[in-house]
Amino acid sequence: MNLLALDSESFPNVGLTWGTWDQRVIKVIHRRMVCSISWQWLGNKKVENMALPDFRGYHPDEKNNRKMMLAFKREVLSKADVVIGHNLVEFDDKMVNTDMFLEHIGPAAPHRAIDTLKICRERLRLNSNKLDDVCEELGIGKKLKHPGIEMWEGCMRGDPRMWSWMRRYNNHDVAPLLTGLYEHVRPWMRRHPNVSIDQAVPGCPTCGAAPAHMKHDGMRHTQAMSYRKAFCTKCRSWCMGVTVRGKTAYRSF
Repeated sequence: MNLLALDSESFPNVGLTWGTWDQRVIKVIHRRMVCSISWQWLGNKKVENMALPDFRGYHPDEKNNRKMMLAFKREVLSKADVVIGHNLVEFDDKMVNTDMFLEHIGPAAPHRAIDTLKICRERLRLNSNKLDDVCEELGIGKKLKHPGIEMWEGCMRGDPRMWSWMRRYNNHDVAPLLTGLYEHVRPWMRRHPNVSIDQAVPGCPTCGAAPAHMKHDGMRHTQAMSYRKAFCTKCRSWCMGVTVRGKTAYRSF
């Protein structure tokens, strides 16, 4: 199963207003759009990135990301079985889908979504659910410092130095931050996709660890039937053990 951790960065809307505070936008001159995407396939240490300057014909005055979105769909997103992100459901997935939609690009192949922000909100009560704050609390690290809105403005002007900064910032959000947070929230997730489903000898459904890592600990009883509870010593997640044709398989709760 292909698990993809990703983070996207976007240009803001550019519009006309009559003032500088709490204003109604009279007209949008350039709509917001994805400008940089970083990703890492779980199990692969390399963090990859694609941004607008990577594509032939790039010019900062051309507010168009069709070539990038088409390449990301074909070369990356359509190969993913599961996509992991922080605020993935409400931001990254929707931003990527919106740009493909507006550029008349069909949707990528369907994938399951693991949203670490959603897990934090549903299972925990942290002082802050921001990626930066949660990762700092866990000792994973902090977001890469950058010049602020000047970085986005510089990229919109085509400044190579700011584009380099944007790529590093985007990559850092994926690893170590997002992938590190995912490992911490993974055992807290309900109904994690079964990553061991295609293994010859099924192991932990959450992390794919070998059956030797599975420790049985009592029974779980439901209205329909009873299951053996199992604990993975590698990722610390719980699951149920189901015996099929004399062999034990594991399923997430």
